[in-house]
Amino acid sequence: RFHVKHMDFSLQMEKIMIKTGQTYKHFKGNEYRVICVAQDCDDMCRSLVIYQPTDGGKTWAREYNEFQGMHESGVKRFELVGGRVWKK
Repeated sequence: RFHVKHMDFSLQMEKIMIKTGQTYKHFKGNEYRVICVAQDCDDMCRSLVIYQPTDGGKTWAREYNEFQGMHESGVKRFELVGGRVWKK
């Protein structure tokens, strides 16, 4: 909790463990499979989520905190699709 100009705000960011094989739905509607979570070679404190569409296509990388965070429009960027895990 923190106080700004006599207003009380609670930070309630749901932190989840992103794992290889999980499926996430992007706020625009597409589903993506997590390929892996990687470390940035220039900044070991920075983790990247490597993911691609479940129907094939380009492979993408996004900073871990951004992947599980909010889009500027105020919606969660990605939502875990319950129970769907891809296996090799």
